[in-house]
Amino acid sequence: MSGKSHVRYIASFVLVVLIVIGLCGVALAAASNSQPVKSAGTSSKPTSSQPTNKAKLGWPPIVTSVSPLTGREGDTITVKGFNFGSIRGTSYVMFGLFKAAVYPVWSDTQIQVVVPKITSLIWPMAEVVTVITSNGMSIPWAFMAYAPKPTVTAIIPPVWIDNSVATIAIVGTNFQNRATVTLYQKNGTHTFAVSNVLVTSSTAIAGKITIPKYSEIPKPAGSTSVPPYYAVVTNPDGGSGSGGTFNITKNPCGTGAAPAIVGFGLMMGAMTLAGTIRVRRRRVKKS
Repeated sequence: MSGKSHVRYIASFVLVVLIVIGLCGVALAAASNSQPVKSAGTSSKPTSSQPTNKAKLGWPPIVTSVSPLTGREGDTITVKGFNFGSIRGTSYVMFGLFKAAVYPVWSDTQIQVVVPKITSLIWPMAEVVTVITSNGMSIPWAFMAYAPKPTVTAIIPPVWIDNSVATIAIVGTNFQNRATVTLYQKNGTHTFAVSNVLVTSSTAIAGKITIPKYSEIPKPAGSTSVPPYYAVVTNPDGGSGSGGTFNITKNPCGTGAAPAIVGFGLMMGAMTLAGTIRVRRRRVKKS
């Protein structure tokens, strides 16, 4: 290679290198202009205006556990997982076809939800729990729903005399066949087991209690009066509810008066029936 050719080769190589360096400089400048310039001391953490949870990034909710796996209306259930969203907003939880309305706790990884009213003809009822957000629905999680707890609103009659047998009616809601009833003494320890229990409907129960003499009924320490009682209804599935008031008073006619009153009532009824028969006979003779 001649001296001139050598010089031309070196000049060409330098020119190519300068062109490449220039193009790289343009690319770096464009890249730097596309990113925000951070001032000194600026944190790299996301600001409040930036997404802070995966739910805002469009990821659907994921449920990893539901506890407990059984419950009934009014119970609080804990749902754990991801992508629920730090704020509930329009998100919600479904129990089968029934939408929950009360959420004591809602975070991106945990939800506490109150089981809504669930209607069914058969209990317990197999349902599924799902979390629904604007980004989608979670995979259903198995859940067993039980019937609502019974409620007691009244005991009829609300008062009865001692040393007698009382037929009572319990009024309320959500009573099931084979339910049991017990009367508990308020501020005391004495109880009455209600016998001959008959659940006539989901709102009424009939039964009997044998009341001893007033002096024989246990009373709270330092008291000479029998406090009122309240009824506790327990369904076969374990749900229970309490309420109502039942008072016991001394028989104003004395000990053993209840059978005497019943006997007197039967005697008066027999006399009335006999008198009616006599009147009918006289009318027949006159005619």
